[in-house]
Order: sequence, then C-alpha cells, then structure tokens
Amino acid sequence: MSSATATPLAPGRLPLLGHAWRLWRDPMEFVLGLRTVGKVVRVGLGRMTLYFATDPDPVHQILVTQAGSFERGSIFQRADAVFGDGLVISEGKRHRVDRRMTQPGFRRTQLGTTSRS
Repeated sequence: MSSATATPLAPGRLPLLGHAWRLWRDPMEFVLGLRTVGKVVRVGLGRMTLYFATDPDPVHQILVTQAGSFERGSIFQRADAVFGDGLVISEGKRHRVDRRMTQPGFRRTQLGTTSRS
C-alpha cells in the first residue's frame, strides 16, 4: 500500500468539518464518487482521517494478504455501541469465526457469478 501522503484526498473538504457535510448530506453519492478519485482515498471527518478502498485489489490486500498490518481504528471502537460486535466491527479471533461462518454465502456459486471483473 502507498503512504498516506501519496493517497489522494477526496475533493470538497471543508475547514474543520472535512468531508462530514458531504458524507452526511448524501452518503451513497459521496462514497460511490470516491471511485473516480483513486483505488484508496483519504477522507477527513473533523480531525479524523478515514481511508476508503474503492477497488477489489486494495480491498483484498487490506482484508486478506496484509490483514495483520491494519487496524480498524477508533471509529470502529465507537461504532460497536451502535452496530454491535458483528462481522464488520469485530477483530481478531471473533472476526475470523464470524467470517468463516458467513463465507459460504459469498462463494461465486452462491452469488451467481463465474468470474472476477
């Protein structure tokens, strides 16, 4: 993965708020628009910086090949109060158990796809 300074910043950042206003106003449009910015994009929320992976290759690196090198960060620690300790929020052993339980539902045969695009 590239360094943080080489990672493109999402357009439209506001002073103090960062991208929070755009994300709150139309989250789907904002997130989908990040694909045109880069494969991994920096997004500012106040003083926090989030990274969005918008391409399958970095997603695979983050979640599989280099999973031990990444932390979910403080936003995920706060999110568990809202979302519970599910697959997206959990880490370590709990995450591996939950992921293995749900993984069969995401096989190509289950999803109706035959190749990776």
